[in-house]
Amino acid sequence: MVYHYAVRWVWYDNEEVYVLTHVKKFSKEEWRKIFKEALRKAIKKVLRRRHLIGVDEIVKETVNVLVDEYGFNRVNYVVDEYIWGACVLEEDDLRDRGTKKFIKLAGKRLVKKVIKHNIERKREMRL
Repeated sequence: MVYHYAVRWVWYDNEEVYVLTHVKKFSKEEWRKIFKEALRKAIKKVLRRRHLIGVDEIVKETVNVLVDEYGFNRVNYVVDEYIWGACVLEEDDLRDRGTKKFIKLAGKRLVKKVIKHNIERKREMRL
């Protein structure tokens, strides 16, 4: 089993997420200690560079330190699948442009069965 750890750099509308794995499950305190050490090492490394430095670069270098010195591994997504769709499927969703991908993957026939199921449940709830 591996455990997942996320490191995020955020600045207004910008965000970079680094997902790491490790064979050990660290407590919040252990993680904080490791992350703080790696962050400080990363800052010392980027200070050797001859250009302007931002937090984004420091976070990226911190991830490198976590991988190189603390035994973490980067998660490299092969596929990032996302599905757009309503919380409760209804008849109108069959015409929704955003739901088309879901309908194509699931098949219109099955989606209609889900909608019929929801209509029946709604009817029961009104009784």
